[in-house]
Amino acid sequence: MKSQPEKLIENAIIQFLQAKKYLVLKHQRMGVYDGERKIYRLDRNPLHRDSEGMADLQVLIRCDGCGCIHSAGDHTACIFLEVKTKTGRQSPAQISFQKKVEAAGCIYRAVRSIDDVAKLLEELK
Repeated sequence: MKSQPEKLIENAIIQFLQAKKYLVLKHQRMGVYDGERKIYRLDRNPLHRDSEGMADLQVLIRCDGCGCIHSAGDHTACIFLEVKTKTGRQSPAQISFQKKVEAAGCIYRAVRSIDDVAKLLEELK
């Protein structure tokens, strides 16, 4: 059986999280429009390097004791979700971004289904 396209999985996860009243931000990553050449090209601005490999979704939720940098008491957790198909793998840029997120004390997960997201939310209770 063929796996679901990543976009369908992502849309289902967004709907699941929004139904739970979480703030979900979708990050659109695309090139920069080059007016002279009339094409989109890679953004080579060194000031934008931290966003290379940006996760597909960012979720803000209220939690208590979730294990992030603010684990003492109630707070808002910043979670980055990279959506993958059953066989999808993170790119080197995505792995690098994950390390930056975790070093900043935030939560990063590669998820393949609503079940993966539900398990993460359960961990944060």
